[in-house]
Amino acid sequence: MPEHEDRITHILLANCERLKQLPGVVGVGRGVLNGAPCITLFLTRLPHPSPGAIPESLEGIPVVTEVRGNPDKSAC
Repeated sequence: MPEHEDRITHILLANCERLKQLPGVVGVGRGVLNGAPCITLFLTRLPHPSPGAIPESLEGIPVVTEVRGNPDKSAC
């Protein structure tokens, strides 16, 4: 497994439960942003109900959002 994958796995495991507790967040996973790894938060809707609650990055890895709509808190 590439080093960046291990790092993202560690970051996801350390932050998943906390991130899933944010209002409107229905899932957390890994993604790709401009060809580089990122962390994706799946939301019920935009705009997010608590602007500023979603971090721009976690340990240097960008965090992006995607509207998913239906709850699926099992992701991580």
